[in-house]
Amino acid sequence: MEQSKPGQGPFLAMMLACLPNGVMNFALPLYAHALGAGAVQVGICFTLASITQLLCRPAVGWWMDRGDKRVFLVLGCVLQGLAFWSYAASRQVSMLYLSAVVAAVANSLIWTAALALVAAQDRRVGEGMGRLESASARGALIGAIPAFNVVGMFSLERSWSFIMAAFAMGAVVAALAAWRMVPRTPSGAQAAMPLPGPDRRRLHRLLVLALLTALAGGMVLPVLMLYLSERFGAPSSTIAAAYIPAALVLSILPGHAGRLVDRLGSTRPLVAGLGLMAAAMLLMPWMTHLGWLIALWVVEACGMALVVPAERKLVAGICGARGGTVFGLYATVANAATAVGPLLGGAAYQYLDHRAPFAVAAALLGLTAALYLRWSGALGASAVLPVGAVSSSATN
Repeated sequence: MEQSKPGQGPFLAMMLACLPNGVMNFALPLYAHALGAGAVQVGICFTLASITQLLCRPAVGWWMDRGDKRVFLVLGCVLQGLAFWSYAASRQVSMLYLSAVVAAVANSLIWTAALALVAAQDRRVGEGMGRLESASARGALIGAIPAFNVVGMFSLERSWSFIMAAFAMGAVVAALAAWRMVPRTPSGAQAAMPLPGPDRRRLHRLLVLALLTALAGGMVLPVLMLYLSERFGAPSSTIAAAYIPAALVLSILPGHAGRLVDRLGSTRPLVAGLGLMAAAMLLMPWMTHLGWLIALWVVEACGMALVVPAERKLVAGICGARGGTVFGLYATVANAATAVGPLLGGAAYQYLDHRAPFAVAAALLGLTAALYLRWSGALGASAVLPVGAVSSSATN
């Protein structure tokens, strides 16, 4: 029997839609400050985006299960185009707020639809989830390199409109790619039915594990930037350059790691990936040379490349015809943890010790690995592809 392989449409659309991802966390606060925004106003911009995603993703997921997921993916790309045209035209902080909210709605639509589309595949779900993550990282890298070069040649204020307009055009091309390359997905009667009891229990456990993983990552990322600046006196350009090897790993490895998940099941890749991430986080604050830190960033990226497709394949195994609803809840939980994590990490860094958030994050990842091992049977984490499908995927 010929196994189905995820089409190229969701991955191409995802790559194009993620072109701004490597730029906005740096550029938006600086541009808002240039318009006269203070730290609180900059924080409001990001908080509005986070709250919008938390509210949108469950509702969007439920809604798309009752319609054509391709339409939601296309709509998300169109809204992203509008958001970045609005960013390009923004000359007041209030316009940045509006643009951030529209971009958050677009992000909710794009990610929930793309995950649900890949989860609906009959085979190689792990590979598909990995390729989706690679497409996201590749898009962020492709968008960041020319954008930062343009900012270096001119200034952010002079190049802002041009860069935002380029990202808007990328979103329009993503919408066209999604419309032409993604097949229609009519809703099924099962989408309106509640999850069976055993699946609900599996989902609740997976949401707890996703919460712990995202919380650990959220605790470390912002304080790591602060630590690098204080420990090495590194400017932002050096920090960005130091992350490039890890970004390259994330743009290439997850798809291959997803194939491994399809062959071995999720347990071993998950535990190995969480172990690599925990070890890297535990060692980071002890490094005295930037080169060693770059190496640990690469190790952490390798761990993440194993964890992401394995975890999402487990979630996909519960979905059935409810991919939008399930992945909407999954993304909401991860977003909530990512929003809370920086507050906890910052408090630990400031009031305890600069090594504290790294140690706590490593402990959370270790706990997550232990829970995966304990619950692996109940989660169905040992599910693998049939032998024929494995040999076929190795040759394609």
